[in-house]
Amino acid sequence: MLRVVQGVAAVGFAVGAVLLFLVGWQSALTTAGYRGETGTYQVTSCSTRSTPDGDVYRCTGVFQPEGSAQPAATLALDPARDPHPAGTVLPVHRAAGQVFLTSWGIAAVSFVLLLAVAAFVLGFGLYLGSLAIADGDWRFGGAMVWSLATSAIGSAVGVLGVLVALVVT
Repeated sequence: MLRVVQGVAAVGFAVGAVLLFLVGWQSALTTAGYRGETGTYQVTSCSTRSTPDGDVYRCTGVFQPEGSAQPAATLALDPARDPHPAGTVLPVHRAAGQVFLTSWGIAAVSFVLLLAVAAFVLGFGLYLGSLAIADGDWRFGGAMVWSLATSAIGSAVGVLGVLVALVVT
């Protein structure tokens, strides 16, 4: 009976790892400015807020969808990487009532982190699968070794993928 539970849990963790990556990646692409409605954003004003990590900028402006002559809405660009002068027009994507500038760096870092987390969960599932096959006893240390090893491999593959993309583009 324990073998069946371990096998079902292994499959559940494997499926969960894939779903975690796919859902997280869609969200990361939105935040990185690669998903959503394409358009332009004309800045009306920007404000600065000081934090312990440095200044953070927030801009307000008008979003105009691509192919439309009429502005759609007044939205926030928060956080903005730089304070943009009033009247600056930026290419953006709109999603969930906010606009996002495209950022290859955010997408790259998100990809590596999501791959590492999904690989960690997958490693746990692989460990449970190996227990189900070998009819082995549960060892917490063994689970951590499998999870950390797959996470390290996933991170390395992610970093390698980002480096290859940098060289190719």
